[in-house]
Parts: sequence; structure tokens; C-alpha cells
Amino acid sequence: MPAEPEARLTGRRPCTPPSVFASGVVLANELQLLIMVGLRLGLRLNLQVTREYKMRNTFLGLLAAVMVVGFGWADEPAKPAQKESPPASLKELYDQFQQSLSKLQKEFQAAQDIEAKTKIREQALEMLGKLANRAIDYAEKNPKKEDAAQALVMSLQWARDEATRDRAVLALLKDHAESKSIGQICVMLAELSNPTVEKLLRTVIEKNPDRNVQGLATLSLATHLQSRAEDARGPEAEKLNKEAEKVLEIALAKYADVKTDEGTVGEAAKAALSLSVGREVPDIVGSDSEDKEFKLSDFRGKVVMLDFWASWCGPCMAMVPHNRDLVQKMKGRPFALVGVNADQEKDAFKNAETNHKINYRSFFDGEGKIVGTWRIKAFPTMLLIDHKGILRQKFVGGGPMTMKALDEAIEKLVAEAEADAKK
Repeated sequence: MPAEPEARLTGRRPCTPPSVFASGVVLANELQLLIMVGLRLGLRLNLQVTREYKMRNTFLGLLAAVMVVGFGWADEPAKPAQKESPPASLKELYDQFQQSLSKLQKEFQAAQDIEAKTKIREQALEMLGKLANRAIDYAEKNPKKEDAAQALVMSLQWARDEATRDRAVLALLKDHAESKSIGQICVMLAELSNPTVEKLLRTVIEKNPDRNVQGLATLSLATHLQSRAEDARGPEAEKLNKEAEKVLEIALAKYADVKTDEGTVGEAAKAALSLSVGREVPDIVGSDSEDKEFKLSDFRGKVVMLDFWASWCGPCMAMVPHNRDLVQKMKGRPFALVGVNADQEKDAFKNAETNHKINYRSFFDGEGKIVGTWRIKAFPTMLLIDHKGILRQKFVGGGPMTMKALDEAIEKLVAEAEADAKK
């Protein structure tokens, strides 16, 4: 769903696993780190980019510092900045980033109150915005240099508003659509919701001479369309999902053998198609917190809300009272709420169930196999599966608007199941 107005204050945006914040553990211990994803760009992109350019530790340290205050990190309008001359080199820009980061982290650790930490967060956001635009300035001035595309990827990491991200994507479109290095960049950009990303991906597919790059761009286009469908509802979501399926079929037919970081385009396309809205879902076989085995198919004939959650995820736990009430309200009707718990330690899972009086079973997925198979990228993610085992809707993130939309969708699907049972 689109980010809700209250998400900026209540932390109901989706989470990513705490392990990605390894470098921010000192800050987390100092002031219990609330792990949220606020940038529309998302940590999925940040992690891929930082793995590619070996910047993970320092960048995630900054993320910890700027996210620890304020229950989330939403896009913020950039303040007008004085025009600086483009940096002479990418190294100069990265050195400036590291120096600023080091200074902010020291100040954050020394800060004594929330007001001071909030001010440091604002300074960090402003710093990131300036660096993002300087990175684009460098790439636009030096489009033929080998590191120009890398500068644009860095700008996408640092960008704090849609306009800056659009500017970076358009620079990639203008100067790098036909380069061999654009393939991995397409993969990194797939989750961005900016419409300019679709334009870039389609241009790369059409104009890039390298078949491997075309394959990666095609798979990325499908991922991009599916990501946008998650933020849409009704006819728009249906249209985007259908277009994504068409693109996945093309990827499977033309580029199945193209290698990706995790296998091949064909393997990824098959997996994505199997989990598309409108298709029958695969089974899950696992065990609950008491090590009792059960299967998702045990609930065939009922509408299932499959909830991917973890005890470390604030928005997930904020959904629990709603979920408890939902289970009670739907008692006696063809409905089941089934969880997939992503805690690494089973004790954390058990404690959450006990302390929050959770009244529905969850598969324990400490190794992340179910999450990986189902291509879950943020928590909470709720999938609605109808009584025939068909995936009907997907919700990412929490909050009152999500709860209301879930209740309405569940009521409709349960009514369908009840009507079929009378035939």
C-alpha cells in the first residue's frame, strides 16, 4: 500500500531484518534501534548497491544513526541548496561522505537527549541530499568516465526525495542505457517505484546490444511492475500484475539461460510466476513454536491470511491486536490466519507468542527458507489466499488503513467461500 500519513510518526512502514544493521549495533544497544524502511528506494536497493561497491558497513552505520530517532525515514522535501561545483573525482565525494559520517556518528553517540539526536538526524538527511546531487553533478559532467554510472548509483543510495532519484535515473537513461554495466544497475533499480525506472528498463531492453543485459533488464522490469502493483489497488494493481506476468513470460522464453547473482533469469521468472496474484500458491510444510508439523494446504477450503512477521519488527507487532481480534471475529467461518515467523531464534518467537497472546499458529522460519521461497522483501507482508488456494491480494506494511483494507478484502473472500459451499 502507499505509505500512510501516520507512518512517519508511528513506525508502521515495513521492516527489514535487523541483521542488515550489523554495523549499527553500538547505536542499537545505546538507544533500542527501531528498524524501519522509509525511503521508497528501500534497503533492498541499498544492500545490493553496497555489496556491489563494498560500501555496506559505513552506509548502514549512517542508516542506523539517522533512523534511530523518529520511527521511520520517509521522503522529505529537499531544502534549496547553494550550487557547488561538481567534485573532481568520485573518491573526493566518497571521502567527503566518510568524513561527514564519522563526525555525525561521534556526535550522535555523545548526544544526551532526543532533541539533540533529532537534530543530528536532520543533519544526516541534509548531508545525504547534498551528496546525492553532487554525485549526479559529477556523472553529468563526466558521462564517459568509467565511474560515472557508479556515481549515479551512489546518488540513488543517498537521495532523500523523488525528484533527486528521478534526476539520477534520467541521467542513467541518457548516458548509460547501452553500456554493459547497466545490467546489474537495472537489478538494483527494480524496486524503485519511480515511473522513470520503467522508462529506463524498457529503453535498455530495446537498445542495449548485450543479450545478458537485456535479460537482466527484462527480469527487473517484471519486478518493478510487481512492486508498483503492491502500492496500487483495484484495476490499476490488476493491470500492473498482468503486465508483469507478460514480461516474466518473455524473460522465460528469451533469456532463461542468462545468469543472475542467484541463478538464472529463467529460474527467477518461474519462481515469480508461481507467486503471482491469480495463481495457485505452493504448499508450505513446516513446524510451529512447539515443533508440531503442519502444512499450508491443511487450510484448503478456507480463506487464509498468510502473515510474514517477526518479533523485532515494530509494525508487525503493532498488527497483532488487530490479528487477534480478526481471528475471534471470524470464528466459525471459513477463515484461517497463519503466520510465518522470521525470528532467527525460536525463543524470541515463543516469547512473542506468549507475551502478546497470539492466538494463531505460525511456521517457524529461522533459516529464512520460506521467506526466500516466497520472495518476501519486507515485514509485515500479508498474503490473502482464497479457499481454492489462489493468491488474491498482497499487502506490505501495517497501520489502520492496511487493517481496514485487509478486513474488507477478507470479508469479500470469505463471503465467496461461503457462497460456494452452498452450491
